[in-house]
Amino acid sequence: MPENEGQPRPPHHPHDKGYRQLLADKRVFLELLKTFVREDWVEAIDADDLIW
Repeated sequence: MPENEGQPRPPHHPHDKGYRQLLADKRVFLELLKTFVREDWVEAIDADDLIW
């Protein structure tokens, strides 16, 4: 079994770390999703529905 199994991988690109931090919060992710995806099914999603 690898020593680092279950731990996040290091970022491959300089901006990956920022996106990882930004999207680590369910509420922020959901707000971005609702802002940029204008579909009815998105409006039905609640933060409690998300698996983290």
